[in-house]
Amino acid sequence: MRLQSVRVDRYGPLSGVEHEFDGGLEVCYGPNESGKTLLLDALLRLCSPDAVDVVPEVGRVGEPPVGHAVIETTAAPERAEDAATDGGPSPAGTTEHVLGDGTTLTDVTAVTPRQLRNVFVVRDADLRLGDEHEFYDATARRLADLHTAELDALRERIVDAGRLTPTTLNLARAEDHGNAKDVRDDAAALADRIREYVGECRDAGIESAERERVEVATELERQRRALDRQRAAETLATHDRLADQLSTVRDATAALQDRECTESGLDRLEAIEAELERIDDDIADVEDRREQLREERSTRESERDDLAAERDQLEARIADLEDVEQALEGYRDGGSASPAGTPERHGAILAVVGVVGAAVAAVAGVTVAALGLTIVATIGAIWAVVSYRRSRATAGDRRSVLAAARDAGLAVETIADVAPAIRELQDERDRLGNRIDATERQIEVIERRLGDVEEDREDAIERRRTLRRERRERLRDAGLPDVAAYRDAVEEAESLERERRDAVASLTERLGAPAADTNDDSGSIEARIDYWDRELDGLRTDVQRDDVAAEEFDPEERDALAAAVDRLESRVDELDTRLDDHEAAIDGFDDELGRLPTGRFREEPIALAARSVDGLAATARDLESLVEDLERNADVSRAALAALEGVRADEEAKLADLFGPESTASATFRSITDGRYEAVTYDPDAETLVVEQADGTTLPAGALSRGTTDQLYLAARIGLADRLLHGEPGFLLLDDPLLPADPERLAAGFDALRTLAADGWQIVYFTAKPEVGEALVERHGVPCRRFDRLE
Repeated sequence: MRLQSVRVDRYGPLSGVEHEFDGGLEVCYGPNESGKTLLLDALLRLCSPDAVDVVPEVGRVGEPPVGHAVIETTAAPERAEDAATDGGPSPAGTTEHVLGDGTTLTDVTAVTPRQLRNVFVVRDADLRLGDEHEFYDATARRLADLHTAELDALRERIVDAGRLTPTTLNLARAEDHGNAKDVRDDAAALADRIREYVGECRDAGIESAERERVEVATELERQRRALDRQRAAETLATHDRLADQLSTVRDATAALQDRECTESGLDRLEAIEAELERIDDDIADVEDRREQLREERSTRESERDDLAAERDQLEARIADLEDVEQALEGYRDGGSASPAGTPERHGAILAVVGVVGAAVAAVAGVTVAALGLTIVATIGAIWAVVSYRRSRATAGDRRSVLAAARDAGLAVETIADVAPAIRELQDERDRLGNRIDATERQIEVIERRLGDVEEDREDAIERRRTLRRERRERLRDAGLPDVAAYRDAVEEAESLERERRDAVASLTERLGAPAADTNDDSGSIEARIDYWDRELDGLRTDVQRDDVAAEEFDPEERDALAAAVDRLESRVDELDTRLDDHEAAIDGFDDELGRLPTGRFREEPIALAARSVDGLAATARDLESLVEDLERNADVSRAALAALEGVRADEEAKLADLFGPESTASATFRSITDGRYEAVTYDPDAETLVVEQADGTTLPAGALSRGTTDQLYLAARIGLADRLLHGEPGFLLLDDPLLPADPERLAAGFDALRTLAADGWQIVYFTAKPEVGEALVERHGVPCRRFDRLE
């Protein structure tokens, strides 16, 4: 980065100055008030218009300079990785930039106005501080200003942005921070109260009442506008139709005189029609019920007949079983009740026992016993023979009874099954008889119900006949064929009456009525018709309306609108009364909002979104949003400050790296001091520079002499410039930086500047000292531009 030229057309008393820079070390020499400093100021403001904000001395002339400066920048070589990708570094190129036409140094380089002032410009005034300790502290701060001053300024801005206290980082109450803490607390408290009140309103139904109030008021306004329009249309329609209405009055009056149809008559006829329709429905229902009962009776009679036929069949079968019953009785009487073979077995057993006993007795010699047992044996043998014969006869009877029972249709297997089978047929016959009796009773009930239904039917038919006769008589008296014609006649009469009434009302309202006179019938309709007829001639010219059409008028709509307006006005009054306390509460919240300075933190101060519960809820949300914004901004600022402290630590470490034994600052200081000092380092804890002497001992900057400190400060500036330009040569603008140096140190400092120029640095040395402008310039053959005192 090198200066090519500068041209100042006008800057305060300085004008028409052009200068092309040599490119190495050159001197601008002249007495005080010769314009050297003005040229330097103009050059700075052309390079960076914002320099006036960071270089206090530059603002001596109010208007900006007119002119331009040309600088040359050198493109840096590609990074190592880019070079590896592309096959090697590209040769550096240069570009010229004209500054002062809207383009600034910051646009074409990375140098900010603050860096331009603190690194590339060195003024004698930079080192002229009254207190020595203050001077050294300020020097350290100046050296770190590339980062720490900007960080301090950034910290201040972050603290301001978060509206924080500088030390505790709490929300500030200070006026310059808008009383942020108080506003936050008050806004949060107000939001809570509003939220609580909104909840109470919703629980108490205030919100619905309020919403209804808005809806009713809106509807009331709409209905009023509609009513006003209807009234205007009514006026026009009345004026436009008065002549027709007068004809209507005449025609309706004549037509209504002979009308026999009345509303009450129509009501009676319609009632008769409805009654007849109901009776017809009843008759149809009765006939349906009669048919159903007849069908049910027929069904029951068929059931009875079927049961009787089934019973007759059973009676015949039972009659056929009488012979079987007699045979069964005979079988029972013949002893057939004993099981077959039982008597024979008993007789045989007795005979055998008697014979065996007699034999035993005879052997034993018991003659009497033997004789007795012989008799027993004889009796048993006779009993067995007789029983056998009788058993043969009983078996024949049993076969005869079973055959007869089976022939009669009984499914029996043994003689014991015959009697139960006969009893089962008899029981079935009895059950059929009971069912026949029950069916007969049902038929009797149905017959009675049929009689009742027939009676109802006859009554309904008679009632229908009576109503039809009444309907015929009424229609005949009215001279009309049917109820529909009667209805039409009544509606026509009502229409005529309504038309006449509306016409009379309109004529009376617009034209008035004839004055009352006891000597004539001025109140009669005929008199009014004559009066209105006379008034009509001059009436039309009084009606002039352009915004409403007469055809819009509808009296029913007007009446409905008027009623609606009355109803809505009453409802609005009721709601207003109910909402009086609510309105007072809203006024209170509105007053609090007015006193709360929320406009300090927003483009527009927070106000009631609407005078409603929803509006209060929205306002509470706005207040909560403000509280959240303030707290979020504070939290973000605190997080930013925490990050900033990390950046500060990193920058302090970088600053410590900037000054070391092998740094540009150390090499320059070593050269300027002719080897008396070896290195320059930076102590971040003490925030001061430390120098190392040739014998290895170290001294803080505050222990150096004024001249050595000047040399240290200049070396530090050159080191900073080297770091900012990434090792590329740049320019230095020096305004008598070695003014207090003795001749020896002045010469050493000038030699150091020549060394820097030999290394590629461009140095423009502004001075009023003859030792520099004459002796050193002549000794070293340095280019020099001389300035004369301004007129």
